[in-house]
Amino acid sequence: MFPQRFISASHTYTTMEKPVSAPLLRRCFFIKKAVRRASALICGLGFYELYVNGEEVTKGRLAPYISNPDHILYYDRYDLTAYVHEGKNALGVLLGNGFLNNPGGAVWDFHLAPWRAAPMLSMRFTVEYEDGEEVFFEADELFKAAPSPILFDDLRAGEDYDARLYEEGWAQPEFCDASWEHAFFVTPPRGEKRVTQAEPIRITRRIQPVSIKPEDSGWLYDFGENSAGFFELCISGKSGQHISFAFGETIENGKLLTENHTFSGGPRVQRVSYTLSGKGEEHYIPHFSYFGYRYIKVDGITPEQAKPSLLTMLCAHSALPQRGSFHCSDERLNQLQSCARRSTLSNFYYFPTDCPHREKNGWTGDASLSAEQTLLNFAPEKSYREWLHNIRKAQTEQGRLPGIIPTGTWGYTWGNGPAWDSALFTLPYYTYLYRGDLSIVRENSFAFLRYLAYIRSKRMENGLVSCGLGDWLQPYREAHEYSTPLEFTDSVYVMDIAEKAAFLFRELHMEAEAEYAALLAREMRDAIRRELISFPECRVCGGGQTPQAMALFYGVFNRDEEKTAFARLLEAIQAEGGRLYAGMLGGRALFHVLNKFGKIDLALEMITRPDYPSFGNWLEKGATTLWEEFTPQGGRTLSLNHHCWAFISGFFLKDIAGIRINPNRRGADTVLLAPSFPSSLSFAEGRHESVCGEVFIRWEKTENGVALQIRIPDGMYAELKLPEGWQLTDHCAPNHTVIETGKYLAVQRRP
Repeated sequence: MFPQRFISASHTYTTMEKPVSAPLLRRCFFIKKAVRRASALICGLGFYELYVNGEEVTKGRLAPYISNPDHILYYDRYDLTAYVHEGKNALGVLLGNGFLNNPGGAVWDFHLAPWRAAPMLSMRFTVEYEDGEEVFFEADELFKAAPSPILFDDLRAGEDYDARLYEEGWAQPEFCDASWEHAFFVTPPRGEKRVTQAEPIRITRRIQPVSIKPEDSGWLYDFGENSAGFFELCISGKSGQHISFAFGETIENGKLLTENHTFSGGPRVQRVSYTLSGKGEEHYIPHFSYFGYRYIKVDGITPEQAKPSLLTMLCAHSALPQRGSFHCSDERLNQLQSCARRSTLSNFYYFPTDCPHREKNGWTGDASLSAEQTLLNFAPEKSYREWLHNIRKAQTEQGRLPGIIPTGTWGYTWGNGPAWDSALFTLPYYTYLYRGDLSIVRENSFAFLRYLAYIRSKRMENGLVSCGLGDWLQPYREAHEYSTPLEFTDSVYVMDIAEKAAFLFRELHMEAEAEYAALLAREMRDAIRRELISFPECRVCGGGQTPQAMALFYGVFNRDEEKTAFARLLEAIQAEGGRLYAGMLGGRALFHVLNKFGKIDLALEMITRPDYPSFGNWLEKGATTLWEEFTPQGGRTLSLNHHCWAFISGFFLKDIAGIRINPNRRGADTVLLAPSFPSSLSFAEGRHESVCGEVFIRWEKTENGVALQIRIPDGMYAELKLPEGWQLTDHCAPNHTVIETGKYLAVQRRP
């Protein structure tokens, strides 16, 4: 049973001009006899930290979740049995603004949100005694409230902390709160009450600085890699010493660059200040804001204080279990795999975001493009399922979706469209494909149908759709200036959405809905072929890497047309001197298509070449994460930590190592091992933890051929498909055969 009421400490909420301190709330209670179980159900809006008898017990950072509170009010459950004792006890809660009050998000109209309010608390604390008696209390006016040392906090803007204001023992039973005010009841936002199911956000690594250099009046700390999370300050100094921190991803002209994180005329972004108490060694970690950075510039410290122990980078993200890996003989590909994984985790704070510094928004397009590789590398399905609750809440009655979720009113008329909206379908689709659980599909089936009806209404007279963002981030152009017509990318995505929906409806035995979706898929394919492809040369929209690759990848061409269409793709690549000329929609398809038609070497050359535009060029420039866009030398710097390009990790695992889970959509307990043997690699290996256990493959070139080491878990059906012209030596096995755990040798067929 959820608590019925919310309390607050203030009617006034923080603005950028007039900050209000984050509130502390506390209440004492008595345990009169032996306890079987003590528990709490808590919602802290926007964020909270929970303390019992002075000990913090919060599940992780930024609890409970990041959501539109008019859609969902998130609660967390706690077993507190180990933290209470007979006699007097105390509960303490520190509240932050979170998404309830987000003035730093003015770019997306969050400062205009109708739910803006001062932080508030809802809680139910229950004690079950050994003799069967049960007592409880809820958050009420018996809670006492006072300002905390956090003078300002905002998810994007940062935090200001004055340690002189800290009251020692404030969450202990013996603390005297006579000077504190009583909390009062308030009206909460109207969201559905729900217990959080997503993985918590945890600090996973601590990184020490690799260098410390003076910069202007301060000191620049370099931690050697770009990441996201928090930092820990460890310092001794005089009371009142004021320190400020700025965060950045790169250096320009010898100084920290922060302009790529800020907005013209907009509020501050990624800033922290700390005022010392002067009471011995002080430790501080920001509470209610996180940061994307490699560098921290510190102002206000003395040369004696500028030592390595002053700052520690705290990498954090949703605690997603590890599920896959890739490694090969080319260190550039290994670096890119690490970059892809780091960007994926840096941008997973309950749900996929587009960057951990400037926006922190749940952009649906980025999530859709990255979904498959995320499922190959990690276990995001619980968090995906939770975010989909928010996606459904954001969907209008007509079926329209915004481009960012959570949102208020922003993103419904710009920043969305089929390629972005596809997240509603791709997340359940790939989750079901890889994990075999239909519940995530069933929960979203009505939203599928609502969206299909909506997007059908957006079709033009020629049967095509053109209503959203297209091949974003194409090299040589501004992000929105893509060369591929929007009516092509939108229409292909509608076709693909409808095809996936038809499959998922069939799995749910929703035959009428499946036929409705299948009909839309057929109609879209017919319109694309009629309006946008020149036959017999099979040239799409005048040719180009994105249209040719996408048409081949998504099945627009008939089987007997594919060879001709692929020739047009090669012409488009050759016209650019073998360089990438596709945005993130085309890039998602391009490398898989090249491998399918025997051009794996070309795919790897395009990925790793050192010149612009390529992933290899990012490495040449010192990247440790994947960037937002391909930038020529001397070009503008945007985000250096995006996961929308992380689909290359899926290419590594599926096309080089060859791990293809559920290739024929017959079950998550099936796998096709289809490795490629690029001329530039001497070995590659990949692993993935399937529903049956770990699938592992390693291939290595030898004097006699290619040695294969394969591990298949019990209960899994596996096939091996070697590249054209290769076969197993054992009993003259063909290139496509059922396979079991073992060691094998592959050789090229004799002419």
